[in-house]
Amino acid sequence: MKRLALAPVIGLLLTAAAAAPVSAAAWSRAFVVDWMEPAFYHGGAGDDNTAPGTDCPKGTYPSHPMEVVLKTGWRSQADIDYYRDAEHREALKRVLRFRGPNYENVWEEPTEAPDLGLQPVTGHIGYGFNLDGKVKKTDFTTPDGEKGIDNNYYRAGGCWASYRGEPFKSQRGVGINNYMRDGLYTILIVVSGTKDPANDDDVTLGFYQGADKVVKDAQGNVASDATFAVEPNPATQSIIKASIKNGVLETKGPSEIRLRDEGWNLSQPAQLQLTQGRIRFRFTPAGGLEGLFGGYRDWKVLYRKQAVNGRDTEMNQGIDLPSFYYALQRYADADPDPKTGQNRRISTAYRLRAVPAFVVAPDGGEVIRQARLIDHHAGTPMAGGANN
Repeated sequence: MKRLALAPVIGLLLTAAAAAPVSAAAWSRAFVVDWMEPAFYHGGAGDDNTAPGTDCPKGTYPSHPMEVVLKTGWRSQADIDYYRDAEHREALKRVLRFRGPNYENVWEEPTEAPDLGLQPVTGHIGYGFNLDGKVKKTDFTTPDGEKGIDNNYYRAGGCWASYRGEPFKSQRGVGINNYMRDGLYTILIVVSGTKDPANDDDVTLGFYQGADKVVKDAQGNVASDATFAVEPNPATQSIIKASIKNGVLETKGPSEIRLRDEGWNLSQPAQLQLTQGRIRFRFTPAGGLEGLFGGYRDWKVLYRKQAVNGRDTEMNQGIDLPSFYYALQRYADADPDPKTGQNRRISTAYRLRAVPAFVVAPDGGEVIRQARLIDHHAGTPMAGGANN
């Protein structure tokens, strides 16, 4: 913990530990997230994120040839050859985005460029949830046999080399979580209940953005039992009703989920907002929390996240951004626009892991022992209570 004075916090925690609980059966646990990434299934061999597999029989997306990407009705072949020359890489960086029919910035206006096509996931195994209550031919089946899984974000982007890999090992996941561990953002969780933490039908889970940077141990991992204050931002916190059975926490029904999004710079959208959201977490023997959450997400937000780093996406990762836009649009599977019929949301799932922590009010004056919405007044519940 970086911001709060150490002595007052120690005294606060000792006082909280010694105080009588609200009721004999009341309990709470708090966590700081140490890993979050899209829950994409890797059907390839081991750590090889490019070779063909059951998810992507052709391997990862082949890079679109720059000659094809740069081609427009007004750019000459001589210009294309010039920008393709490695000596003119800096010039390419400057002009790459401007390839619309009238010099439009296609990262901001992707429909001004053609769809060059992205290879989708064609395998049938995937992680996530049955969000629509149906079992369709296009759905995935989990590795342990659950059918009807909706995760079309994975279908659209799962053959992208940086996204592809075993859990906790993809290039993208490692990179983004390193940014989080270096202090870009912090995600906190509080779980509280009224009965047995292993079996409780009246559980509340709260997601919060942390005001303090993640604390790392000597090995560079996220340290357990550090203290974090809540950043009282309503856009990145939510309260969800759940139940626990045999140590597995699940939402009682579809919920709106809001939390701080994973990402690699502060220019990207900060909110991860899901409709029809589901959660399935389990408490680990070490006292942590891990599992999946998912729901339907605005696919244009997912596109904007990637377009912020358009130069890196196209030059270093070989992905044509307008084609990524079209892929998300093509596989969007919820929330049709009443005028156009185009779906505005796409099914997603995320993998999350967290370690034990102490979560306190914004001013450090209270340990948050009951999951609830917190406003800018330290420790003050926001009107309305749970958001579902």
